[in-house]
Amino acid sequence: MGKKFFITMLLLALFIAMPFTNVTSASQQTQPDSEGLVFTGELTFDLDGLYFLGPIGYPLNALGLLEVSEQNLILGDLSINAQKTSLNENWDGTYIGHWVFDPVGCGCDFELGLLTSLELFPDFGEVNLTLNGINEVLGKEGEQMLISGSMDGNIFSGSMVPIPGALLLFGSGLLGLICIRRK
Repeated sequence: MGKKFFITMLLLALFIAMPFTNVTSASQQTQPDSEGLVFTGELTFDLDGLYFLGPIGYPLNALGLLEVSEQNLILGDLSINAQKTSLNENWDGTYIGHWVFDPVGCGCDFELGLLTSLELFPDFGEVNLTLNGINEVLGKEGEQMLISGSMDGNIFSGSMVPIPGALLLFGSGLLGLICIRRK
């Protein structure tokens, strides 16, 4: 009983401490959070074109232009250029590609990075984007940024989801399942 009691108390303490750590679940972050980074703009899917980075052309199946703001201060524009991960009938709704960030100012200081995942969930009206390297550009911690949001037609509205927080929730859920299974 001592081990189960200790694990139960640890999980209860983590659950009680969560509101004080600013860790939230992904489902709570699908609407823009006025305290953090907010991404709003247009995302268009089902395109059949090309985009170029220098002399290299890439298929263009999804295109987006999002305004990035934090606490009602506009930081710049984020351009999304993406292609389907698979061109056959077994496509899972995921795109990969590139992002370009243009900070507010002269328009001459662009940052470029990889869009490692753009997941479209049309049945739920939700979109998740995972961007490599944009955290450094925006002054945030970590290597990747997960952006989760909702679609209203072609209009996207979302915010940053803290990946370490999502992993903490996932890990505590797995620990709980393991404890229940051992009963």
